[in-house]
Amino acid sequence: MPYHRPLDSVSVSLAFQHLQRSALVCQRQRKMNLRTMFMMECCLHKLRVLFEHQKRESKRWLTLRRKLS
Repeated sequence: MPYHRPLDSVSVSLAFQHLQRSALVCQRQRKMNLRTMFMMECCLHKLRVLFEHQKRESKRWLTLRRKLS
């Protein structure tokens, strides 16, 4: 299983802000149709789920490491 560098909360929240800002800008300029907005929402949701999963995994590793030492 490949090792992925963990996402920190700062980079994830910055990604959220960036996506939300660009969504608002596109909405105002009427450049974004519903399909694109739906896809963007899906990306935000996937990012959030991934981050939550990663937080749980890192906690699990920390407790395992404590038990072993």
